[in-house]
Amino acid sequence: MNWGGGLLVAARLDLQQLKPVLPADDAASAARFARIDKALDDGVQFKRRVIEGLRPTLLDNLGLFVALRWQMEQACASAGLGHEISLPQAEPALADDVRINLFRIVQECINNILKHAQAKNAWLEATVDDEKLQITIADDGVGMAADAVSLATHHGLSGMRHRARGMGGSVQFGARDGGGSVVTVTVPRC
Repeated sequence: MNWGGGLLVAARLDLQQLKPVLPADDAASAARFARIDKALDDGVQFKRRVIEGLRPTLLDNLGLFVALRWQMEQACASAGLGHEISLPQAEPALADDVRINLFRIVQECINNILKHAQAKNAWLEATVDDEKLQITIADDGVGMAADAVSLATHHGLSGMRHRARGMGGSVQFGARDGGGSVVTVTVPRC
């Protein structure tokens, strides 16, 4: 149940019902009312952003590829990062847990690019054949430390491996020709 958002909206509605009983000429009360109203509105908007970040409605309503495109475009635009996206027109049928896990892996890759890569550009590509779906995320940044990749000492990389294995797939970390990193996730279509 959506208690957090419902409580904020209910508090905001209660506050709106109190507005007519405030003295019209009391500037201090009006200012306090405006601050409370804005705080509740900010809380509702924050909750929406958090929920959307956890499981975007695009993922459920329009599919994995639309959600990945949205994620890449939003993240790169906010960071001023150049990007290219190449996704097939048709998306294979995927179980809900596979879609959310793939979304999370790509989300982690994009976050890593933004936080660590010092990149100017990023690339997202997906290919589909009869047996597998493969997603590649690359950047032109400083690259990953070899020990982080081989030892999986970083929580994010370890989490990506765990998610990929849980789907019967794999994730590979490597260097991009010309500099930067490449992460390739492969999962079976069935």
